[in-house]
Amino acid sequence: ELIKNKVVASCFFEPSTRTRLSFETAIQRIGGDVIGFDNDGNTSLAKKGETLADSVQVISSYVDAFVMRHPQEGAARLASEFSNG
Repeated sequence: ELIKNKVVASCFFEPSTRTRLSFETAIQRIGGDVIGFDNDGNTSLAKKGETLADSVQVISSYVDAFVMRHPQEGAARLASEFSNG
């Protein structure tokens, strides 16, 4: 089990059922645990006006790895700059 006792955040800021499920299945099959959300901007993060950078900093402090889908161009690069890991 490659990632036994590791927690991965699955953060989908836009809907993508198949992509989310494929990542979460893969994580579980190699021994990891998954937390996260899947919705279209209806998270409390979006409603409170929290920036993507702020969200990534907070969420990444809870987990060992981060999987994200976001509509903003450059979001993955931004997430890598602001993650705590």
